[in-house]
Amino acid sequence: MPQATTNNKFRIRAKTALLKRGETIVQLAARIGHPRSVVSKAINSPGNPFPNVRRKVARDLKISA
Repeated sequence: MPQATTNNKFRIRAKTALLKRGETIVQLAARIGHPRSVVSKAINSPGNPFPNVRRKVARDLKISA
């Protein structure tokens, strides 16, 4: 099994936290005050293109960035 990258680990933690809460990325985006497209890219894109948004996501979902 290949080693998961840091971004993949964050993506999995974020999506798992959203599922456990029964929430969507749209709801998370509205709560942290960013467009859904930016939040989605912050969670899913390699290379962490939106570090500030990723920190807000992590803080809101209580996961490590």
